[in-house]
Amino acid sequence: MLVLLVSRRLNQEASSHKLGDLVAYHNIANDGVFHRALADAEVTAALWLLLVNSLTDKHAIGQPSFELMQKLAKQPKASVEKFLAKQR
Repeated sequence: MLVLLVSRRLNQEASSHKLGDLVAYHNIANDGVFHRALADAEVTAALWLLLVNSLTDKHAIGQPSFELMQKLAKQPKASVEKFLAKQR
């Protein structure tokens, strides 16, 4: 659930935040199988790493902690940029 919420904050322009749609949006390699535990876990992990790297690369946040990700997930969409700017 946390991955979904963080993705909604960092990828507000995505048309959908369903796992399969996010995988396609980010061009994450997959075998096209969803709703199977291992396949979903693998692409969710890849998505998580992509989100962490986005914070590092795009938002200049050195090593985003899990706590920061939790706080980001709770931010209103309109205040995400301001929140991220304070984290630098």
